[in-house]
Amino acid sequence: MPLTASETVALYVLALRLARRLAIRIEQTGMSTGDVETLAVIDANPNITPTEVATALDRATPTISHVLTRLDNAGLITRTVSARDKRARVLALTPAGRTALAHAFADLDPLPARAGGAQLLTTVRRAATHA
Repeated sequence: MPLTASETVALYVLALRLARRLAIRIEQTGMSTGDVETLAVIDANPNITPTEVATALDRATPTISHVLTRLDNAGLITRTVSARDKRARVLALTPAGRTALAHAFADLDPLPARAGGAQLLTTVRRAATHA
């Protein structure tokens, strides 16, 4: 069942609210949005390759390579030789990377109860199953 117009508007408002809150949190970490996006993709996809990260984020591989170098130099990720393909490198978060990512998303509650959070959560779940 497709979303109603009011559900679509509610999701749009929720996305804007979350984006604003997340932008503030990311700024407070000292990382860029690209850094946090990259950490999140690596966290969600164990043993992902740099090319797969670039594809997931719809970015050029050279752009992601620069981000990965910055994250590696900061001690937030590791690059190791793939067990499947010795020519490839796979990525993982370090404990510091997990902490940085957790800090970026800390205290973000895009579905507060006062704003009908339970109903919005139901709508989000419906939207996710129809995406």
